[in-house]
Amino acid sequence: MPASKARRSVDTVAALERSELFRKIPRSVLKRAAAVVRELHPNQILFAQGEYATAVYVVFEGELRCVRQDAKGREQVLAISRAGALLAAVPALDSGKFYSTAIANTVSLVLCIERKTMQKLCMEEPQLLWNLVRLLGNTVRRYAEIIETLALRNVDQRVAQFLLSLCEQAPRDEGYCRNLELRLTQPEMAARVGSTREVVCRALAHLEKYGLLEMHGPHRVRIPDTRMLRRFAGIERALTDLEPPV
Repeated sequence: MPASKARRSVDTVAALERSELFRKIPRSVLKRAAAVVRELHPNQILFAQGEYATAVYVVFEGELRCVRQDAKGREQVLAISRAGALLAAVPALDSGKFYSTAIANTVSLVLCIERKTMQKLCMEEPQLLWNLVRLLGNTVRRYAEIIETLALRNVDQRVAQFLLSLCEQAPRDEGYCRNLELRLTQPEMAARVGSTREVVCRALAHLEKYGLLEMHGPHRVRIPDTRMLRRFAGIERALTDLEPPV
């Protein structure tokens, strides 16, 4: 189901000013962008993999996930996009197809700028083009990290790395201990780490057996020492007495 027009009034110029893409761009240019606000509900699709791109998108509120799907319907999450994030820049600018599918995780508002309008603004505003190059560079770096993770780390290590990303957002406890709330289901976690629910379930059991985490119910996890988890995940030098399983 396509995204609908937002019921709430949004100052699109002010919203674009807060995004990385339009930073330091004159308000007169932002007005010419003629951005349209779209509202999405949870699990609603903004655009679909394989369709031709007709616009670029800037997230104003909420959260979307960009996923790549295979023929069997399995998903690999490529990015979680929140306020200020830029979506679909490459296919919109080269008149190609969307590489991934963007799905709302929460109620979200997205600013939509027509492809031809964006192309024209980039040709006329060098600063906008430089902003776009910087953002695309960050995207390439993030995809390179995903490739490295999938190619060089087993599922136990990928799950450990995912938990560490949650630790960065969690309140700091005593020392290197962290208490996490898992808001994702195991299938959703599997999509993040490029695996299946069953394998992720076994990975969590392995990590608990090694003493790297403690499960307190299905949604509560205690990390006794984030340094140990980082070493296990391969982010820091691995401990000689705690090698990941084959």
